[in-house]
Amino acid sequence: MSRKCLHCESSNLFIINTYKHRWTLCKECGCAYSYKKNFYLFSFLPYSPLRKNNAAIEEPGAMYDYFTTPEHLEYVTKHADDFINNFLLKHKVDLKGKKVLDISGGPGRFVKEFERYGATVAVTEINNKAIEYARNQLNIRAEKFDFATDRLQDIFKEKYDIILLGAALMFCRNLQAFLADAHEVLAPGGLLISHRCVEPTLGVLLRTQCDEYNYQVLYSQQTLLDAHEKVGLKLMAREDENDPELYVYDHDNNPVLEILHYLYEIPAINKMKNYSVFPFRARDRRRSHFIFSKSS
Repeated sequence: MSRKCLHCESSNLFIINTYKHRWTLCKECGCAYSYKKNFYLFSFLPYSPLRKNNAAIEEPGAMYDYFTTPEHLEYVTKHADDFINNFLLKHKVDLKGKKVLDISGGPGRFVKEFERYGATVAVTEINNKAIEYARNQLNIRAEKFDFATDRLQDIFKEKYDIILLGAALMFCRNLQAFLADAHEVLAPGGLLISHRCVEPTLGVLLRTQCDEYNYQVLYSQQTLLDAHEKVGLKLMAREDENDPELYVYDHDNNPVLEILHYLYEIPAINKMKNYSVFPFRARDRRRSHFIFSKSS
């Protein structure tokens, strides 16, 4: 675990414990980084009610095998249609004739919908099943990409008019370096769309505390704005949303997990007492959607 913030290098940090993860939160820039615990209650059991995403034990990317299930594909298709009509078209983003690259875009079903509006699409993903599905079932270019080890310009030599980052930056620990790479792959006058960017709140930290593979980092919204601006991307549009629910899925809301939630929430709140510069103590999930443009 780093003793300095990986983004701003401040040592003004404090630690919040959850069931399977330890988080360092930076009081200077408002970012939070997660580290998986080696040992926790019942960690010696291969399976238990408190062990989620078991596939991630062997391979982190394997937890996303569900991407190619019929239920998820149906959900993603509906979400894509909603995103295009209620966000992109609302902000006058023209897809006709555009080359679109979806980073960490799952099996490609989301960006495939963009073809209906005249776009040419490609996708990156860390999950092997999702890559195979995109290539074999949807006939779109799909490349394996890991934020921690890969660089976009090594994979994509051509320029893209639109780069999508949907719920993706939470897995990128080196934000500034990645955005600089994305800027290089983006065509002049192109758009970089960072949507579903989750802000660090206690509610989010506790939502994911039973996951084997968790968010790697949660950036404050101002940090995201500053980082994009630093590489030459100008903010064109922004929308924020709040989700007050304690849990992500219905099966998470059971008595055992509810007890676990409060077990870690109470000491965390006490540690955050009298500190409110950033919304660390909030119990909801806060997400933002941004559209940035590259100068022509």
